[in-house]
Amino acid sequence: MGKVSAEDLSTIFLGSGALTYPWYTRVDIGDTQDGGWELTFAEYDIAQAVEGVVGEHTVSDLDIMRTVRMIASKEGESIPFLGKHTRKECQALVSKGADDVDFDSDMADQVIQVSAFGKVVYG
Repeated sequence: MGKVSAEDLSTIFLGSGALTYPWYTRVDIGDTQDGGWELTFAEYDIAQAVEGVVGEHTVSDLDIMRTVRMIASKEGESIPFLGKHTRKECQALVSKGADDVDFDSDMADQVIQVSAFGKVVYG
């Protein structure tokens, strides 16, 4: 397996188009001192349409990779609403590296949600 870099994770998860979904507002992506990145976003409450923001969340490239490993493990089987293709791509990322995965925006979104909320909330 090739090493998965912060840049790889940025391309896969931040560059996927997932952050254009309506439940991500006030999105900010910044660099960390260790050469990684940090995503901060406000969660939009679709049910409240106008009122909107229900909380701010921050996840880093390290958080995303921990989440990928968890989803790829046996523990990932118990996450409600997690797509089987998302789990398969997480397993490939862990076992084969970034060059052998094909996350789409929905799969990337699910990983970001699990990292931020501990579960799939939207989608």
